[in-house]
Amino acid sequence: AQERRAAANEERNFFIFPHRLASGEVRTVEVYSYPIDEEQSLLFSVISDITARVEAEGELLEKNARLRRAEMITGLGSWEFRLSDDRLILSDGAEQILGLASGGPIPDLHEITLPEYREVRERALQALLEENIPYDIELRLRRPVDGVIIDVHSIGEYDLETDSVFGTLHDITERKVTERELEKSRQRWLYSLAFFLFVQLVVIIALVINILQRRKAQQEIRQNLQRNESLVRILQHPTTSMQELLDYALAESLELTSSKFGYIYLYCDEKKEFTLSTWSHDVMGQCRIIDRETIYQLDKTGVWGEAVRQKKPVIVNDFAKTNSLKKGYPAGHVGLTKFMTLPIFDQGKIVAVIGLANKETDYNDMDIWQITLLMNGVWAGLERKKSEIALKEEKERLRATLLSVGDGVIATDRDGRVEMINKVAQELTGWSSKEALGKPFFQVFNAINEDTREECEDPVETVLNSGKTIGLANHILLLSKHGAEKPIADSAAPIMSIDGEITGAVLVFRDVSEEKKRLEEIEYLSYHDHLTGLHNRRYFEKKREELDDFRDLSVSIIMADLDGLKLVNDTFGHATGDRLLRKVAQILKSTCRGDEIIARWGGDEF
Repeated sequence: AQERRAAANEERNFFIFPHRLASGEVRTVEVYSYPIDEEQSLLFSVISDITARVEAEGELLEKNARLRRAEMITGLGSWEFRLSDDRLILSDGAEQILGLASGGPIPDLHEITLPEYREVRERALQALLEENIPYDIELRLRRPVDGVIIDVHSIGEYDLETDSVFGTLHDITERKVTERELEKSRQRWLYSLAFFLFVQLVVIIALVINILQRRKAQQEIRQNLQRNESLVRILQHPTTSMQELLDYALAESLELTSSKFGYIYLYCDEKKEFTLSTWSHDVMGQCRIIDRETIYQLDKTGVWGEAVRQKKPVIVNDFAKTNSLKKGYPAGHVGLTKFMTLPIFDQGKIVAVIGLANKETDYNDMDIWQITLLMNGVWAGLERKKSEIALKEEKERLRATLLSVGDGVIATDRDGRVEMINKVAQELTGWSSKEALGKPFFQVFNAINEDTREECEDPVETVLNSGKTIGLANHILLLSKHGAEKPIADSAAPIMSIDGEITGAVLVFRDVSEEKKRLEEIEYLSYHDHLTGLHNRRYFEKKREELDDFRDLSVSIIMADLDGLKLVNDTFGHATGDRLLRKVAQILKSTCRGDEIIARWGGDEF
């Protein structure tokens, strides 16, 4: 009633609130209401059920929060660059990569970027902001704290609403060192093949088409109807990639113009470069060129590059006729009879070219007009598809990151049931992903104290109850489903939604068997005599200090000296003397009790 009065008085016209259906089900609705009479007693309302959208938005926020938390655990970094005030914000992971103190001053990114990479970063940022070209670059930075040069991989995307660029930062220094070594080897190999590859280059791949002639008036009517139908089909075509949409658009263009062959090349104005996106399937069967190129420089193209150079459509209806714009084509290329190419513009810049060939009748202005309208509509829909696909790919990329890290990772929901378990965790626990999903965490992760053999407290339950990050105590063993025991180190943390609500937990753990074995070896060597196997003087003095307490009295200390050792060494050699020392050690161990301390004090003293 309150909303109805507000709408009638034209105070508000837009509302979102829960609405109970006749069945009793509660749905979230979006309402636009306007008075339609002077007494304001009648309202015209448009009601939309947005329950699914609201639920999807909530789920997306929860997943993003979960992924951000996982990013911190796996050592990745993220950053935000606010264009409005040129402010850079770094996550804890990014600060760690750059060697910065948490919460400390953030250095000028331009200053710490090596000079040869500054322009690359600026161009990538400009391309992202102006052309929505994905920001995906690798840079070399000089850490401000210690001056160490590191390689990083950064991916970002622009948020128009907040006028900010969000991105990730990944330290790839070790990988780049390896790549540089491989690149040196590859360059040596490439130099030896340079001449051979140069001979194999082809200049142009052109496409050929032959079409039945129709009367002009009938063709115009048919093409108008077909163009509209094609555009509807393209925009409604279910697709999971940009490539699939462009393939479908080319197929519709071929049918619309009755052409036999066609292609779509993406064009980069900064590089003056064409990249093949798609071409018709029929031409593949007829093309006999041995080495087919997919990237061309503008100055290397012939007549098909005129659409960019002249910034307008180009038609050649007699391709066999001598033409100064043609540069020929290599042996094995399909034959061309008629050819049409036109540029595709986006915000005043050429972003692609489409070429159609071998229509049986001549190409004309109607063909140009039809394809121009069609591709303009396709490109508008392509930008929307690009955003949808980019969001999906980003989500999958973050999930793949969790699944591929070197430590075991298990994520649960708020009830402690397993939602995700990566390959390493599957190997350590003995549970496959199919078996573990949906199971309570304590069934999959069974940890005990190494000394007492008692079960450890469930770390996920502790985190869900406390909302704090925790780490397991030392001397913890993980019991796999098959009974294997592995010493582990781990930590668990809550997964928080954007409003601070705990939506689950994530546990990261690793096998420390080798580390434990090395520590035990080091400890043994530091407290034992290498010749006799008895405790050494260092261990004896340590234990003596521990026993120097009133509660441990009385304590007896016996010092023994082995007579004649020097004589044995001088007479029979040191090897015999060593055997004598080992024999004495065996006698002492056999005559003393197990809780008594026997040590070699040094030389022939025990």
